Amino acid sequence: SNMDRQLLYVGMTRSRKKLVLSANKSTELIKLLESHPS
Repeated sequence: SNMDRQLLYVGMTRSRKKLVLSANKSTELIKLLESHPS
């Protein structure tokens, strides 16, 4: 049904946002580690 499609779409966009956020966090961590060599 149309409602199911809408719920699926919302779930996909939410999980995509989470993926993008976690990817941004990991790249920031990598940059921090690279700019501060131990």
